[in-house]
Amino acid sequence: MYLRISLLVLALVTGTLLTPIQALLVCICVLLSGLVIKVWLTRCVHWGWVAGVVLALVWACFFVTQQRHHRLPQSGHGESVNLSGCVTGIPQPMQSQLTGRTYLKFSLALDPNQLSPAGLRRVRLNWYAPDSSLQAGDCFRMTAVLRSPRNLANQLPFDYEAYLLFRGVDANGYVRSATRLDRPQRPLLRDRLLQSVNDGIPAPASVWIRGLVFGDGAAFSPQQWQLVRDTGTLHLLVVSGLHVGLMALAGFWCGRGLQRGFLLYRSGYLASRVALVPTISATLAATLYLYFAGAGIPLLRAWLMAVLGVLLFASARRFRPAVLLLLAIPGVLVINPLAWTQSGFWYSFAAVLALIAVFHGRKSGWIHPWLLPQLAIFLMLLPVSMFWGQPVSPVQMIANALAVPVLSLLLLPLTILCLLWPHPIMTGALAKLDLTFWWTLEHLQSLPSVELPSQGAVFLLMWGILMVVYLKGAQARLVLPGGLLLLVLMAQSVKQTPGIWLFDSGQGQSLLVTDNSRSVLIDTGASYSTSFSIAGAVVLPWMSRAGVTQLDLLIVSHSDHDHAGGVDEILNGVGATRVLAGQPQALAGSGSCHPQGRLVLSEHLYLVFFHTGQQEAQADNDASCVVQIHWYGKRLLVPGDITSRAEKQLIVRYGPQLQSDILIAGHHGSHTSSSSAWLKAVSPEQVWISAGYRNRFGHPHADVMRRLEDAQADVLVTADEGLIRLYPDATQDTARSGWQPPWRQ
Repeated sequence: MYLRISLLVLALVTGTLLTPIQALLVCICVLLSGLVIKVWLTRCVHWGWVAGVVLALVWACFFVTQQRHHRLPQSGHGESVNLSGCVTGIPQPMQSQLTGRTYLKFSLALDPNQLSPAGLRRVRLNWYAPDSSLQAGDCFRMTAVLRSPRNLANQLPFDYEAYLLFRGVDANGYVRSATRLDRPQRPLLRDRLLQSVNDGIPAPASVWIRGLVFGDGAAFSPQQWQLVRDTGTLHLLVVSGLHVGLMALAGFWCGRGLQRGFLLYRSGYLASRVALVPTISATLAATLYLYFAGAGIPLLRAWLMAVLGVLLFASARRFRPAVLLLLAIPGVLVINPLAWTQSGFWYSFAAVLALIAVFHGRKSGWIHPWLLPQLAIFLMLLPVSMFWGQPVSPVQMIANALAVPVLSLLLLPLTILCLLWPHPIMTGALAKLDLTFWWTLEHLQSLPSVELPSQGAVFLLMWGILMVVYLKGAQARLVLPGGLLLLVLMAQSVKQTPGIWLFDSGQGQSLLVTDNSRSVLIDTGASYSTSFSIAGAVVLPWMSRAGVTQLDLLIVSHSDHDHAGGVDEILNGVGATRVLAGQPQALAGSGSCHPQGRLVLSEHLYLVFFHTGQQEAQADNDASCVVQIHWYGKRLLVPGDITSRAEKQLIVRYGPQLQSDILIAGHHGSHTSSSSAWLKAVSPEQVWISAGYRNRFGHPHADVMRRLEDAQADVLVTADEGLIRLYPDATQDTARSGWQPPWRQ
């Protein structure tokens, strides 16, 4: 059974990674293998399972192909088009970190169209001059600029293109103009209830109802989301299997109460039928919760397990909980084969597996339900959290031991009661509990803690052996010492990985340089909103992977947002021993980079700062730091956003000292930089350009590309190559080189 279901899961995952031709060839190979085993080895072949594997593979490949046909093609990227459709969900107010402007983010379900081979279904739009009364069900005819989904390729696990395909979002963009249509569409019941909660129930009760019951992630503030990330309690605010299980359990006990009440007054044949009441009520409660909370993948998994568990319990047959979990995995993947690309899929199943290991077939004392599940979940989720770039700390186990019972026994039931009966007594009680919950997490966040660094294959192997031993029935007292030893080993300092990384940061720039002991970050990329920045999404995860726990030097070339937007996040995340800036007056606590000259950090890493002699008096671009990195015998020149005027001054002042093996093109490849004289003075073998895909500035400019061609330099552009990485032995690779999944544009 386990092997067959595992093959089915493997087929579903493999199908998403193959083109239709490749999938056809694999199916032929599977069928031929079955024939060979049958004819030549004269062994019994279960053709039903062979057919199941083939069908699973074909379905997954077909699903991804159809999703891609709905997606906006790249030929339509950045084009202004006419749309008509109706708003779905509750529009979310946002504020741009780049411009400070407020706008609404919303989803639009489109009328039939021919904007993609199969037609766009749903788009996500920003509206900078929105209709103040915008709500679910409003229909518009719009002129909008659409962008085809494209991932920032930084070799990190989160895949934006897969995420949008999984969600059924075919394009994003912004509204230029809109006309309201006189055909308002009646919103879904879920949207109507969510709107009534938003309008009629005071905060914080409405916040918890929107967040826990309706799965509205925008209900909680960015600061609250950061708090639960830091304390490892993120899964409590993300509506998941815990909440579905609690609702099913509540439905079951309500049904049991009705059943006993009915039996007091009835007997005979009809009374025997009410034995199904708890089963029906539990299934109904879980199903209603699934609908109102948005039917995400963790919920689908939990709903499948809850319904299967209730049905098996009602059948009075013995079953293994692990079989339920294993059956739920292909069930979720059949519904949406791309589910495996989402972090919630892995968190959800790993947590349930940990709970099964704790409670099934083991004697339970008074302390087990309180402490042991938290330890098991913590250990089980360690590699999952590290893979997805989430911080991991032993304090998180304490936070979960306190927060899980509070949410399960108090917050969620009280939230449901406030939805059903929003009396001031109920909402007031929830408000007090809200203060207590966040106050507890804030104090836990402030505790001194050791963040466990990311680990490689050796740790994963050790963790796997430990978990298998425990799942096979070993007592906790035998496994616990091994787990604690593993935590101690992980807490030890990890050797820093040497490398140079130019991140794919869109229309911005960020460069990380490390050797065996020292690290330098030049620029941080932009911050686009309170919930997304290049520093948080790309730079900090890569620092964790490279073993960088604190920067020795942070250089902010100048104050433009595309270079300095993530400074606060970097300083709060890892900190820096020293901060230098091209415009120190714009960055508190920093020193000027211009008079630094030569700065030695280690045997393999030192920096040379070039100065025009006038940069302190100059503004903005020409005030940029110009730094030459000497690293393992290689020289890399980073000139910030200086213009050709500053380039001429540097040529006169330094001449041959500017020569470098690699040049980071100034100002993202703007025609105002990278003059012919500059390229001749630097004489680079390679030029790296950090520029966004089809950016509105037209970077890198055609004139710059011609000058680089005349200079006979190899050119790598992050928009085309993704992350660019250089190794100490002078080899390099890029994120978009080699095999790419079929959904990658």
